[in-house]
Amino acid sequence: MVPLLGALLLVLALLSFWRLAKGKAEPRPKYPRSLPSLPIIGSLLHLSGNPQLHLLFHSLQKKYGSLYSLKMGSHYMVVVSHYLHAKEVLLKKGKTFAGRPHTVSNPHGPVPLAARERKAAKPSDCVDTPRLNPLSLLARLWCSPDVSPSLPCLLVCREAASMCETLSTLQDTLLDMAPELNRAVTNVVCSLCFSSSYRRGDPTFEAMLQYNQGIVDTVAQASLVDIFPCLQVFPNKDLALLKRCVEVRDQLLQKQFKEHKEALGSDSANDLMDVLLRTQLNMENNNSRLAQPPELTDDHLLMTVGDIFGAGVETTSTALKWAVLYLLHYPEVQKTIQEELDQKIGFERHPQLSDRQQLPYLEATISEVLRIRPVSPLLIPHVALTDTSIGEYTIPKGAQVIINLWSLHHDEKEWDKPAEFNPGQTHLTYHAIETEQVTEVDTPHLPAKEPGEVVKQELQAMLELGVTEESHREWRSPGMLAVKLDGTSQFCISFSHAQSGQPARVVMRCGPHRAPATIQQLMDWVLRPQAQYTIVYLDDVVIYCHGGEILLNNVVATLRYLEDTGLMANPAKDKIGKEKTTYLGYTLGKGQVQPLVNQVQTLKA
Repeated sequence: MVPLLGALLLVLALLSFWRLAKGKAEPRPKYPRSLPSLPIIGSLLHLSGNPQLHLLFHSLQKKYGSLYSLKMGSHYMVVVSHYLHAKEVLLKKGKTFAGRPHTVSNPHGPVPLAARERKAAKPSDCVDTPRLNPLSLLARLWCSPDVSPSLPCLLVCREAASMCETLSTLQDTLLDMAPELNRAVTNVVCSLCFSSSYRRGDPTFEAMLQYNQGIVDTVAQASLVDIFPCLQVFPNKDLALLKRCVEVRDQLLQKQFKEHKEALGSDSANDLMDVLLRTQLNMENNNSRLAQPPELTDDHLLMTVGDIFGAGVETTSTALKWAVLYLLHYPEVQKTIQEELDQKIGFERHPQLSDRQQLPYLEATISEVLRIRPVSPLLIPHVALTDTSIGEYTIPKGAQVIINLWSLHHDEKEWDKPAEFNPGQTHLTYHAIETEQVTEVDTPHLPAKEPGEVVKQELQAMLELGVTEESHREWRSPGMLAVKLDGTSQFCISFSHAQSGQPARVVMRCGPHRAPATIQQLMDWVLRPQAQYTIVYLDDVVIYCHGGEILLNNVVATLRYLEDTGLMANPAKDKIGKEKTTYLGYTLGKGQVQPLVNQVQTLKA
């Protein structure tokens, strides 16, 4: 008995050592830090009483980092708060995170019409469903011979003129802008989808606004019934409202669908509904010989139009409301935009989409509105279809990934004063120095005595101009002086030794890796309207023409473009009215291009 017991203990000991050795040999997966959770309810206690989850998630990243996890009931969720991780989820691994969660209030897939009372048992039920790309549908519509390529601009201009007329008649009375903006956006989308538009007070229009707002209000908010589906057996006001709104939506869509189907006869396509019906007809004709042809049902067509309508109206109208609000609170921005429109567009026509390159300040203002008040602070969750990773962290299959767009747009490490509305600073381009998987280097900074004073003066000037700021971030780089060809010194930053505690750049210079390409792309975009009389290479701009007066006008126009985008010119380097000038190692002027003499001598030597 004793030998048998000893043998058993020996086997158990060997198994224990084997498992221990195996565990050391195989690295354990590294998961994101998690909020404390309890059985069944998960981390809900930490989220209760916070209706604005994007602000709560933004504050939690100070404790848990830019990538952390939590549990909503039994659902494992990962919150992304850094742009590099968001880029990995949406772009680099877009197919891996292409799933969507299946919830009670927003079932994913073709569960389309409430009147059909069809249910999807699980997300996999929707895998083989035909998905219609709205962009491809729009492309087919623009390719129709009966549709003008400028149709979207014409529709927008028509509704803008109508709204301006309404505002003119009501300028002496109090007016809520929200319904007017909703009506204008709704008419544009309805014209694209159904070739129909509505007047103020139209009952169909009011019904559309009511059901669309009801669906947005119920689907957008976090509901306990989505976390615990068993609760749907109890009375629920939100679900009841959602069902009523969906029924109204279905009736309106069915009416438009029936009218379009009855009128379908010619080869022309006047709106998206016609394009969808023709796509369905072509699929039926082409697949009639197949044993199991792919099905494109009426429900799929209706829900495609419903998705385009719902997404287009709510997002656009919300962005316009925020834009109007900020323009009211910042009249100087409104004045600058109006001056730019008057100078670049004039008074004879409406702005067109092709005018974007000539309206940099307006473009920057739109971008700033979308940054400071994103339409959807929390993006709709993505689901990991396989075991994968985000950065250095392991993400298991089935995890729901939430991108906190609010955190990305209000990250103090990436934006200068993110809480302030400031379209004047150039945000037309963005340059990042990726330092992931790089260890911190502690290198002493020992500048010479005389250049050190100059460096201090340069730093003080940049602090006053808002080009740099005091910082105690985890990365820093020593400063140094570089002597230029004209004998002046330029303050530079060496990124070969990154360390902590130095002033942080909030405006990019030419030093970082790949920065010249970013600056060249920006300058090409900014000065593209002036391309007929300007040459630009990085921060060197040459303006040329025949005649002094024309030259002066071209210089003024170029400087205005730079000023509108927040860029500055160095007066000390400006040379105006010269017959010859040096540029990139050459002498230009009088129809000749000659290399500099000193460079030729250097080559000969």
